[in-house]
Amino acid sequence: MAKNKFDIQVIMTHGDEDINPMYGDVLPGFTISQLPLINEKINLGKNLRLNIIGDIDVRNIINKSGNFDDSYFPWLVIRGNFYCSKYSKRFPRIVCGTFDCSRLGKDYITKDTFLPATYEINCSFSISDFDVLIDILPDMVETLVVEPRLIKKSVLLKDEEHLKKTLAFIETHPNVTVLDTNGNNLLNILQEIDRDFETKELQKQVEQVQSATQTIQETFEIKIQGKHLDIKEIFAHCRELVEYESLSDDVLERYIRNVLSDQRKNGIQKKMMHRADGVIVVCINAEQLDSVCQDLSNLIQDRTKETIEEKTEEKSIRVQQSVEIKKETKTIKPIEIKKYIKQSQFKEIVKASGENNAYKALSAINEVNLDPLDMQFEGSVHIIKDGKQTVSATVKKESGCCIVQSIDSSNHNDRKRIVWNVSDGPDGLIIVCVGFSEYHDTKKTSDQYVKLRGYALKKQTYTQSDLIGYMNVNDMLKDSKYDGGKSDDTQLPKSDILPQKLGDFLEHQH
Repeated sequence: MAKNKFDIQVIMTHGDEDINPMYGDVLPGFTISQLPLINEKINLGKNLRLNIIGDIDVRNIINKSGNFDDSYFPWLVIRGNFYCSKYSKRFPRIVCGTFDCSRLGKDYITKDTFLPATYEINCSFSISDFDVLIDILPDMVETLVVEPRLIKKSVLLKDEEHLKKTLAFIETHPNVTVLDTNGNNLLNILQEIDRDFETKELQKQVEQVQSATQTIQETFEIKIQGKHLDIKEIFAHCRELVEYESLSDDVLERYIRNVLSDQRKNGIQKKMMHRADGVIVVCINAEQLDSVCQDLSNLIQDRTKETIEEKTEEKSIRVQQSVEIKKETKTIKPIEIKKYIKQSQFKEIVKASGENNAYKALSAINEVNLDPLDMQFEGSVHIIKDGKQTVSATVKKESGCCIVQSIDSSNHNDRKRIVWNVSDGPDGLIIVCVGFSEYHDTKKTSDQYVKLRGYALKKQTYTQSDLIGYMNVNDMLKDSKYDGGKSDDTQLPKSDILPQKLGDFLEHQH
């Protein structure tokens, strides 16, 4: 849809903000010039909001004269991209696409700016440095775009203060991907700097040794396989441990390097050794591997604690309980979590993947018997199966209360996704299907997938009457006799309620 031409939908909430939202009909064909009039008619506020289904661009709408009324913007939910004006800092409540505040001057975004909830922010040429974002960046942000100067290798090496601010931002927001406007990744540049630094330091040491001993061979011991471990071998060992599986490769490797740094006083002895291929590497004796893992766990716990202290008290208590890393295995008991899906959603999955794969997917989500919200990081959802804790092959936790599921293969290699929301039900925790995306590898399908994830981000509360239009997944599996045979003739019950929830809105969009 073209910029500033969009559809609208009224959202009503009850009680506290974001509780039990009710969605009106989608009304097509509106323009940005009509927004002030709409606000005058319905008086937007915390219990009455407006979905904008399309892009909003106010760069040339809100000018120095200030004639355009944007006082109600904090009650808008943009199901598209939002482009800011340099003359206003009133932003929408939620931007499901890109929040673009680029090229508005380096002081446009400050520590006092209140940014909307969004997955992607383009603030290129609008911030002075990364430190202004540390306390104001929304939790759900996954991608941050900045100007090339801020992540340029030569600038980072030349400006020590800027490098400190950059590293502080990465440590505070390890799951945010920072790109420049040319697509360069900050993490790749920092790793390159790290490798260059190690190479220079090593070369300096080698030159000093050469001047005294004439040969490197006389200075460094030969690394013995199995007796000495370098960083890559330590990483390979830690990658197999369940307590680190939620960390990405880059983050895990960075933590290991921190543990082995000279600045960390942990008693771990390191030495430079000659590898079989002639390369000089930092090694530890294999007997110290447990000490490295213990300090690695301590480091992760310390970093997590620093992050938790900046969150709300309620979130802090939950997260602190979930991220405590212990080497001793704790007994975790499964809990009953009912799962719900609509007839129309299930039919979409059957149409896309066949009935057998559809029931196979229901069987996999039905195995979830641990609270996915207890996981601190994104990753495969943990389950109790055959009395042992393992991970689901197809179900993965995303941000907030959103979990997604692959259908045709494990490890999320297929393009199809079922999106679920971890919710509060009448009798405890439940998991409710938000929608289904057959593809998410084009801009249109990717935007639709982002919308589904946005809907599932926050925890919802469902009453018994709210669930009338849903089918209980466990009952469906029993009726289909999935474990004992085929179920081609399975009849799906019809829903007789009018669509009110967000999932209904998605059905109409499909």
